[in-house]
Amino acid sequence: MAVDAVASVILQKLRDLLLEESFTNNRVIGSQLKEMQEALENMRGYFIDAADKQTNFEDIKKWTDDYLHHLYDVEDSIESFALRITRQRRRLGFLMNRALFLKKFTACKMLSRKLEKIQRRIEELSVQTPAGLEDASLRSIRSQRSGLEDVSMRSIHSLRSEFSLGGWADVNGAAEKYEEEEEDQEEEEEGEEIGLNLNPSAADVEADDLRSIRRHSISSSTVTITESPRSLLRSISFDLRSLRDASLIRERWEQSKLMYSYSYDEEKLSIVGYEREVPELLNRLTRGDDWDDRIITVVGELGSGKTMLARAVYGNRIVKNWFKASCSWVTIFKDSTTKDILLNLLKQGEKSKEQDGRKDEAFLRERFRLELTGQRYLIVLDGVQSLDQWGSLRDAFPDEQNGSKIIITTCDEQLGLLADSKRQPHCLKELDYRESWDLFLRKVGLKEGPNSSALKDRIIEVCRGLPLNIVLLGSLLSTKKDKGIKEWTSILDNQENWSTSDILMFSYNDLDAHMKLCLLYMMLFPKELDIPVRRLQRLWLAEGFVKRPENNDIFQEDVVQGYFDDLVKRSLISVSKLRSDGSPRKCRLLGVLHDLLLTKARGISLFHIYQGSVCSEDSPFGKRRLVEYADGNNCSLTPSEYQGLRSYISFNFQKKDIPAKDVAKLLTHMIGKGLGLLRVLDLEGVYKPSLPDNLGDLFHLRYLGLRWTFLDKLPKSVGELSYLETLDLKHTYINGIPPSIWKLKHLRHLSLNEIHLNKDMPLHSHTGSLPKLLTLWGLSVDQESPIKNGLSKLTHLRELGITFRLSKCDDKDSNGFSTSPQFMQDLVEWISKLTNLQSLRLRSKDDSGRPADLSLKPFSGLNKLSHMNLLGRLQKLPEMDHFPPNIKVLTLSVSRLDEDPMPVLGRLQSLTVLRLLANSYLGEKIICPRGTFEGLEVLKLWMLKDLKKWELEEGAMKKLKELNIRCCSKLDNIPSRLLQQGTFKDLTLTNMPDKFKQTVEMNNPRKVSITVKDYKFTPLPWEQADGTQNGMV
Repeated sequence: MAVDAVASVILQKLRDLLLEESFTNNRVIGSQLKEMQEALENMRGYFIDAADKQTNFEDIKKWTDDYLHHLYDVEDSIESFALRITRQRRRLGFLMNRALFLKKFTACKMLSRKLEKIQRRIEELSVQTPAGLEDASLRSIRSQRSGLEDVSMRSIHSLRSEFSLGGWADVNGAAEKYEEEEEDQEEEEEGEEIGLNLNPSAADVEADDLRSIRRHSISSSTVTITESPRSLLRSISFDLRSLRDASLIRERWEQSKLMYSYSYDEEKLSIVGYEREVPELLNRLTRGDDWDDRIITVVGELGSGKTMLARAVYGNRIVKNWFKASCSWVTIFKDSTTKDILLNLLKQGEKSKEQDGRKDEAFLRERFRLELTGQRYLIVLDGVQSLDQWGSLRDAFPDEQNGSKIIITTCDEQLGLLADSKRQPHCLKELDYRESWDLFLRKVGLKEGPNSSALKDRIIEVCRGLPLNIVLLGSLLSTKKDKGIKEWTSILDNQENWSTSDILMFSYNDLDAHMKLCLLYMMLFPKELDIPVRRLQRLWLAEGFVKRPENNDIFQEDVVQGYFDDLVKRSLISVSKLRSDGSPRKCRLLGVLHDLLLTKARGISLFHIYQGSVCSEDSPFGKRRLVEYADGNNCSLTPSEYQGLRSYISFNFQKKDIPAKDVAKLLTHMIGKGLGLLRVLDLEGVYKPSLPDNLGDLFHLRYLGLRWTFLDKLPKSVGELSYLETLDLKHTYINGIPPSIWKLKHLRHLSLNEIHLNKDMPLHSHTGSLPKLLTLWGLSVDQESPIKNGLSKLTHLRELGITFRLSKCDDKDSNGFSTSPQFMQDLVEWISKLTNLQSLRLRSKDDSGRPADLSLKPFSGLNKLSHMNLLGRLQKLPEMDHFPPNIKVLTLSVSRLDEDPMPVLGRLQSLTVLRLLANSYLGEKIICPRGTFEGLEVLKLWMLKDLKKWELEEGAMKKLKELNIRCCSKLDNIPSRLLQQGTFKDLTLTNMPDKFKQTVEMNNPRKVSITVKDYKFTPLPWEQADGTQNGMV
């Protein structure tokens, strides 16, 4: 059970509440909460020990269950009290601020009696500690003291490392640079979901901080045990935190290139042992003369690399082009039914929108057959459990002798032999000694390993030649390099014979308590879903799973990014989709972890899933998070179950024409008679859910996710959600928000859908009323919007998406360019001072929505700005030294530049992605001078209607990998030098003339993968009026 993780989170809530006015004004309750906190902390070490030993003794299980009951009682009591206090404060106003009134308030007395009762039970429980358990915190003290002394001695005396210096010290040198690829969606080109990443300038600052932290930590690390173990642990906690912070900073920077290197170059999987496997499968998939070779089975034991091999060929561009759009992948688990699998496959089809889980299996089977009929398709069934499971699916795939393929990965040898009796299965062999060691070094991030041959042999023995074991063990040990060879040996000697499950569970148990809950939480998402990183991290924050940093200059968003990076580095989370700049966009839980961790999640009642007409089994701890996979109108909960709910998350995407009215019923029940402890309401993708007018009574709500719901109104009471952290209205029809939104002091992420900032917004009242927003996306401003003493007071922004609304009557200069209005000057001046900004989308439009003139100021002081998207006419391209110095991704739309922008843009040293979209350049010729665009990897040229010639001088764009050309009808060719260079691998042509396509094919000696697309674009209103088309994107 993960009781220690729950305890850690609830203890943090206790510490936070002790700082609240409602508790500090009542000394009795404040004292009781402090005693409760100490009692819970004193017992937590025993539960860590119980989890480490993974014992199933009944007396220990009952003891931990009782403790968990008390933990949840504490959480329910204090949060219910805070809810009552808030509602009374709204009703009684200033009286609630009087300490005397609080002392006599009935709710205070009730809470005090409740806490006394729980305290007695916890004390009784502490006396009944089962035999065989010890306080794990004492072990922690010993190991941490040892670690402190070790760090100190290494730094002061420069002890000889037990590893060879060349392999141990240079982590960056060991990181192989894997080529990266992104399958960009067309509708995501303009600033959709930008990641928060460290950049070189930030890392340089952190490196300076690291040196000062280490000096302080080492100087104060000598420890003499003269007090109790618990007092000692508290006394050295500052030094330990400092060392951990220092380690985190260093590791995140050193591993930045290594982090995502294992899984995500699907075209060229340069992982040891696959060099011959991939070409063989590619040949079988794309042969046009063997229609009988329809079913390909890949067989191997758990951890042998079946899934990774299948992904390598599935993501290959040649394969994608061969099968066009008819490619689907479904991951199959132990509890997957035939109906689940068919629904999953139907969701991926382009023609079918049928996602109704209430349809029977026969209907879904026939619907899927119709979907595939006439198509040359590729279906991957990853993880088929048995021959019977395959037999229940086989008839759903039509065999039209047209080159369609089905890849089955399985551990079942009999299935491999009988799935297609005409062909032998593709059996994966174990890696040999050298291959295993090479892969291990790659994952651990070393050029050379330890000098000890015995340790090397032990590592190979534990891994047994299985790629998954090697990756997991290497990832785990990569986090222990600072502790030396003894730590590695200690881990490997933890048990004699290691299975894949053993390594997985050790990796899980090695996590910080907060990260354990973060990992378990991922299992509430549908198994086949690629989870947006943005959504996942903000949900972790809202649930209270993230430690609160002691340094007020550090946001929890920085901490949660560290959690995510660490879980990826340990290979427990896989990044399933990258952005074009290589940062993670979507992720998944490592597949084999799911079944192992599901029991732990259920053991602490982390969530309950409602699917169809069935809610997951009852728990003695009640329902704390409700996850809906289907219509929720039949999921009946009692009032007491509503009372305990902390989260409601819906993945009910079935109907796109009928509003989800049942959401309002559910929320009304929750709010009902004084109930409402909800922290998370996530309805992303649910079509027009109904929201009750009194939504603001959900006092504890931290996360309100309405993205892609297409709602057209928002309850005004949303402005009363005083603890709200995330409000996501992107891709809705909501055109206004309550003015009180700007007074929510805890609000960090506000994503809108082109909502206008009115002059009556209370931004200008006083500085203390403004939230410390980190994300402000989708805001529209005009001359009446408060900029000075309004928006200008938002100084912590990291992501900003804003649109100027210009009046048609604005003055023009002699060149027809609008004179920059004062509000635009004020806003751009404000932006130029946002030193924490990492992503910027800036648009200029007139009253009718046409692109308008855009004025800029130098952004050279924005060292952290890496993504910039500009839409609107530029009088001239900014000078090179006016651009942000570390810009990585630049998008220009409707800039209407007359001068060739390439000589200036080519000198931006950090630029990796350049998008020149609709009418960004009006000239006929572009020239990329010698040596420019040194780091550019992705180039997109869209709708440059007058472009005819493109010249590429020697040494320019030498790292370009991907080129995407759309609707450039006059362009005569692509530079032959580009097609010949070794890095270039992916060319996409959309709506290009036949002659152009033929010329490119003739000049393609390396047979670069070419994808040809044809779309019909609907003209925008002003394009029809002007008699033009495709004027903007």
